[in-house]
Amino acid sequence: MHGKDITIPKGHEATCYVNADFKIDPAKFAAATTPRSAALASAPKPSGKALTNQDVITLKSVGFTDDLLIAKIKAVPAAYKIEIDNLVALKKGGVSDAVISAMIDATRR
Repeated sequence: MHGKDITIPKGHEATCYVNADFKIDPAKFAAATTPRSAALASAPKPSGKALTNQDVITLKSVGFTDDLLIAKIKAVPAAYKIEIDNLVALKKGGVSDAVISAMIDATRR
């Protein structure tokens, strides 16, 4: 099986899988690896109206996909409430674990 050539923009993450054993020299990656806090500090800051839990539930209820919701969560400021009762309300509103996880991550920005 052969894939296509692609270019991954600097700063983007990529998950790769191979179907074989492959040895990686960690020393070659040491210089390219940035601690998470430094990466977050240099990342573009979200702008626009802060998104709330109810906004996410509303967007999900009208049919937005998880990918679109996560992109929106990453693009705007966070005004989420992530206490237990809030998380339960999100699940009851049909919000997936992946979207909730993105919301939790966004509160750490």
